[in-house]
Amino acid sequence: MSKAISANLVVNLVGAVAATLVVGWVIYSMRESDAPQICEGRYPSSTRFSLTGPQGKALSDSELQARLGLSEWGILDNGEIVRDESAPVSPVLEVRIAKGTGSGFNTTIPRGGISFQWSPFEMSEQAPQSACLSYHVFLPEDFQFAGTGSLPSLFVGRDFDPRGGPMKGGGSAARVGWLRDGRATVSLQYASKDGWVNPEIVATNTQWPLGRWVAVEQEVILNSIGKRDGIVRLWFDGQFAGESKGVALRNKSDLSLGGVLADVQYGSVNNVGTAPKGTKIRMTPFVIRWK
Repeated sequence: MSKAISANLVVNLVGAVAATLVVGWVIYSMRESDAPQICEGRYPSSTRFSLTGPQGKALSDSELQARLGLSEWGILDNGEIVRDESAPVSPVLEVRIAKGTGSGFNTTIPRGGISFQWSPFEMSEQAPQSACLSYHVFLPEDFQFAGTGSLPSLFVGRDFDPRGGPMKGGGSAARVGWLRDGRATVSLQYASKDGWVNPEIVATNTQWPLGRWVAVEQEVILNSIGKRDGIVRLWFDGQFAGESKGVALRNKSDLSLGGVLADVQYGSVNNVGTAPKGTKIRMTPFVIRWK
């Protein structure tokens, strides 16, 4: 994978770009009138990750696992499709996270939550250069952040393998998540010759709301080859949370948006954070748009 995302690119991102990107996420507060509108209405092609079968009945855990194939982990143990009349769309996916579990990148910590990749066929056929991911998430009122955590996000490269060796895959990810103080963040995951790199790119000034459904929208626009002109944006409940400009998510022209990386768990690539107590997170079906 070092051929796809070079070590030099990673070093440059971490050392020269990451600090300046932080400014991009807070400057919107001073220029609110210039904030971009949510990405939902700006994309011509879309598809939904359905949680129901042909007759509208909620999928069982085994049916969902079969649909996801080898990309999934934890669906049978920690996932369940449930009806929730309070949700904007029902049924929803409920994810159980056991106390003491983490992301699984550190093999000494039990892996918790769920993980799967969704790559819509019609999307991959068009090799999109930008995409918009929409869903609602419910964090319970007593949710404890206790370090970093991950939620569904967009990834780059149809062969991206975030849990394999760093030479595998062929892309990167822009991970939506949280920090210890509850602020929303987006961090980029790359593979280098020295292993996985997950530098924190930015923490927004937006706190994750608890005890209610929150509309999440993430937009990723790929960079031109040889340039740092990619963009990552985030909205909550239709309100602009921030953006990172000057992002380089690829260095090969055949790398396009791959789909959704649905990691729902505590911890990250370089963070061994674990769940301080058992909890449940609920999510509506994902909608992905691209062009």
